[in-house]
Amino acid sequence: MTSIKSDQPSKKTGKEYEAYLETTRPTCYCMTAKADRSLTSTLSKPDSIKYMLDPSHWIMQKWVNLITVLLLFVAFVTPFEVAFLETKPDLLFVINRFVDVGFILDMVSQFFLPYYDSDDLVYVWNRDLIALNYAKLWFPLDLVSVLPYDFFGGDPFVNIEVVEGDTSAAGQLKVLRLVRLLRLIKLARVFKSAKIFTVLQVRYEITFIGISLIKLGVLCIVLLHWFACLWGLAAGFEAGTNNWILGGGMRLADLGDLYAG
Repeated sequence: MTSIKSDQPSKKTGKEYEAYLETTRPTCYCMTAKADRSLTSTLSKPDSIKYMLDPSHWIMQKWVNLITVLLLFVAFVTPFEVAFLETKPDLLFVINRFVDVGFILDMVSQFFLPYYDSDDLVYVWNRDLIALNYAKLWFPLDLVSVLPYDFFGGDPFVNIEVVEGDTSAAGQLKVLRLVRLLRLIKLARVFKSAKIFTVLQVRYEITFIGISLIKLGVLCIVLLHWFACLWGLAAGFEAGTNNWILGGGMRLADLGDLYAG
């Protein structure tokens, strides 16, 4: 009677068994949660990994700072622009295009940047898992935030004059402002900047109470700014009628007074 030899090293123990596991470890990674991450989940970049961005590199740290500045620009300038300013081919329009380019480049970089697994306390360097993680979380929001909404309603630089009783011009202006209102979708990107507080806490060794007070202060300033812009935006949708600007005798007021009003 012949015996069937098993491929399993049943009699091997210790270092021999560990060596066997290393030789049989799968090297093909698929886009599933069951993909073997043991070779691609480390705090530092593995030598075998190529064409990937290292989050600890000084260039990536500078890039994170740049994206944070762009997010601050979107948080404070974009609501004010939508509420109080007309779209013109000026310097602000050019700056907005540079901001869009920065966000597009950041989207591309996310497919080559490992994400941090807070459960295992490691960075995941597996390209498939990185793409899957980004596609499930932030990619849809990042995509809709960079769409050129200024051009969705036709000529973005058209100037519509509305007089009292002119319902046609008032309707066209409302449609134009609704299209411009879509630009506020970019504000959703601001929530991604919350991780900057963690970076500040670690870099400057800020206590938990201190970082909480900073978060509260920043939140209050941002909300006050957004509500002021929302109040100005409400008057823009009531063009040609007795809105709070006309009723308050602020038709000739400058932007500073309208913002404070």
